[in-house]
Amino acid sequence: FSIEILKILNKDILQKYDFLDIKDKILDLGIENINIDFWKFVKNNIDFLKDCLDWKSIITSINSSSNIDDNFLNKAAELLPTEPFDHNSWDEWTSLIKEKTGKKGKDLFMPLRVALTGKEKGPELKYLMPLLSKDLILRKFGINT
Repeated sequence: FSIEILKILNKDILQKYDFLDIKDKILDLGIENINIDFWKFVKNNIDFLKDCLDWKSIITSINSSSNIDDNFLNKAAELLPTEPFDHNSWDEWTSLIKEKTGKKGKDLFMPLRVALTGKEKGPELKYLMPLLSKDLILRKFGINT
């Protein structure tokens, strides 16, 4: 057998779980205050259930946004939609940012992804928005509240 094939099979199986089917297993990892939005955010980006721990940490951590244009992050912060955020908030927010800054594509999305997650790749950010508060986003952007 191949460990890589087993890893792929495990990932495929995890992605098929509904939140209610997997919730208790995630809680057993010690991750508290989870909901269906958390599962939507992580399920396509984990190979093993324990990878949920890494994503929970990424959601709540404050990353250094030092290599991202402060003016861009400040403008993005000004344009944040009203809380509570939902799955539509990401599209609303990025449309406003695009309109006000003229940035699009990678120039628009990559700085936001890196500021919010510290990673250049990962889950769809529309699923991250419901897991964040305005205060947390501002702190991730290095803006004191």
